[in-house]
Amino acid sequence: MTLPNPFAIIMWATLFSSSKIQTSFFALGAIILVVGLGWILLEGLLVSVFRKYINNYFLRIVEVFTSMLLAYFAI
Repeated sequence: MTLPNPFAIIMWATLFSSSKIQTSFFALGAIILVVGLGWILLEGLLVSVFRKYINNYFLRIVEVFTSMLLAYFAI
């Protein structure tokens, strides 16, 4: 479930950068801020573009899919 999450990429980048390259806190903070704001803007754009397709039926399909995914990871 974390594959589309941009913060997972930041987490792995910071883990590997701390062991290989000394990265400043300012650079890491800037990366987190840029990726976070970019993610929010991307979600807003997707919702505004696909607003007419998002209805209760679509949300129910997404809910069932994510529930099955959570059950898979729990097992």
